Amino acid sequence: MNKRVFFDESAFHRFWNEPIPSRHVLSHLLFQNRQLRRLVSESANFLGGALLSDEFALFQNGGIPLLERRTGPLIEEILVRPRLAATRGSEIVVRVTVHLSHIGLQETRRQYWSPPSRAPSLIAGLDIGALEFPPRWIAWNLDEANDTKIELVDWVRNLVLPWFDVFSQTRELRGKLFRGEISHIGLDTSLELVITEYGVEEGARFLNECILSDSNIGPLVREQAKRIMRAQDPDHRLSAPVSNLAAIAACYRLIRR
Repeated sequence: MNKRVFFDESAFHRFWNEPIPSRHVLSHLLFQNRQLRRLVSESANFLGGALLSDEFALFQNGGIPLLERRTGPLIEEILVRPRLAATRGSEIVVRVTVHLSHIGLQETRRQYWSPPSRAPSLIAGLDIGALEFPPRWIAWNLDEANDTKIELVDWVRNLVLPWFDVFSQTRELRGKLFRGEISHIGLDTSLELVITEYGVEEGARFLNECILSDSNIGPLVREQAKRIMRAQDPDHRLSAPVSNLAAIAACYRLIRR
């Protein structure tokens, strides 16, 4: 079996973080097992070779294989992460995660992020299975055959590359952001991208058309933004989307007091 598929994220994480059985502790510590190092490296090189024509380069990110491509302000990454735990002495399992960043987002977020120097450039990070429908989390089994490697290449070509390409097509990107057609990014990140790519005026248009016009979320964002502008809510950068949207709107004066 090339992979184990989970449709429940918590079930996947329970599997992924399962403690290592005591009899396997020494042989399955990350990258101390010779077979693990070899199979993970071979899989990353196989994937890197397949994506060479797409201008991806293979790096070692602290021992974790990472494929990276830079397209304008975008940083596109595919990581192959080995699983520490093992239920059987012979199994070698990896997960593949996808990360997309935009270097312009850091400057946009710096205006209201605390502290400004910690403002991230990340658009989204997700398991490769999340790009499938319905979303899923996948544990890939590596062995001496190439079946898993070939399937991984297919998943990247059919799901990951088209998702990356959406963000590099700036002429079409605006419309897709306004129509909410892009998966795996929230309203707050969409607003930040609009401001970064198209300017504050377009950001105000996005806020009015796509957020404030919503009878459920609009009034909450408007009220919280006004509180921030009146300095009644200094710790405004929270995890809740409404708080994030309000912080952005207040910082860029997209809402009047």
